[in-house]
Order: sequence, then structure tokens, then C-alpha cells
Amino acid sequence: MELPSVHKCLQLNNENEQLLKKLKRLHRKNQQLENDLAQIQEKLHLDQLMRDYVTSRDVQVQTESHLWHKGGGSLKKEMKVASESARILQMYNNLQKRYDREIKINQEQSETIKNLTIKIHELEHQLQGQKQRIEQLECKKVSQKDNTVSGVRTPTAERETYKASVALGKEL
Repeated sequence: MELPSVHKCLQLNNENEQLLKKLKRLHRKNQQLENDLAQIQEKLHLDQLMRDYVTSRDVQVQTESHLWHKGGGSLKKEMKVASESARILQMYNNLQKRYDREIKINQEQSETIKNLTIKIHELEHQLQGQKQRIEQLECKKVSQKDNTVSGVRTPTAERETYKASVALGKEL
């Protein structure tokens, strides 16, 4: 076998160096494209989350104004992502505060319901007691009428009836 000529070796060496430079350039370009793809996928994921979990508003009731510009550099994209993140965080904090207020109101209402239920039971118990007193007084009146019909009339029975009716009138 013959050895290639020096010119051929130099030519192959130069070609190899050029190919290595192209390969390095392609590696850098590939890395840049992978980074861009990751950013785009992250943005799409964030947009999907926004669509899924954030309520949308009609144009008539929208309070925020979005300025959409064509073009722009990565700094504008980063600022936009940062502002969107800050807005989402603010919305989350507002929802958390609202939730805490609702929990507090719910606890207060539960306490009020409990107190009113206890009061209702107490009033029902008092009502039953008063109904029993009324029945007792009616029974005493009937027994007094029976006593007056039979001709026996006691002044103490009249006083007791009078006192009971006065007590009943004051309690009602």
C-alpha cells in the first residue's frame, strides 16, 4: 500500500477541521433550538393552565388591558412571563384571602345557628312548662267549681287560684 501524498493529507486534515467546526456550530445551534423549544413548551403549558384554571372574562367586563406587540426579544418574553406569573400569584393570594374570609363567616354563622338552636329548645321547654301550668290551673278551676256546686267554698282555694293566675299573667 502506498502512503497518500502530503497534499492529500493536508487537504483531508483541513476538511476534517472544517467538519469539526461545522459540527460544533451545529451542536450550539441544536442546543439553542432545544432551549427555544423548552421555552415554547413551558409557555404553552402555562397558557393551557391559564385556560383550564383561570376564569375568562368578556371584553365588556375586562378590567385589564393587554398590549400585544409583534416581534420582540427574549427580554420582552421574560418580562411578559414574569408579569403573568406575578398576576397569577396575585390572583392566588386574593383567592386565599377570600377563602379565609368565607371560612370565618361560615364559622360565625355556625356559632349563631348553634346558639339559636339552643334558645329555641329552651323556649320550647318553657312553652311546655307553661302549657302544663295552664292545664293545672284549669283543673283547679274545675275542682273549685265542683266545690262551689257542692256548697263548700274555701277562701284559701280562691287565693291560690288568684295567685296562680297572677303568676301566670306575669310570666306570659
